[in-house]
Amino acid sequence: MVSLNRLISGHTSLADSLFRHQIIKSPACECGDLNQSANHIFWQCPLFDKERTALLSSLRAIFNTNPLCIEQLLHIMNAKTIDALARFIDAVFIRIL
Repeated sequence: MVSLNRLISGHTSLADSLFRHQIIKSPACECGDLNQSANHIFWQCPLFDKERTALLSSLRAIFNTNPLCIEQLLHIMNAKTIDALARFIDAVFIRIL
């Protein structure tokens, strides 16, 4: 739940957030993308394709469509959405806190 609250507030330990706060020198992702944002991790990062497949399957069952961005999901939170996002966060072992 803390991870989801951090996503909502935009204060995460992802590279783009740490870079904005001048804690690290680059917002780049380990995959080579120029910006490790929450949207990149959830929807684009090739390092997490397998985990994303499970996430998208869960979200399609809830919404009958793919979400457009993580911010969209965070504003329509319900128990099933929270569970799907939390399982993805746990599965990718990425530190959002």
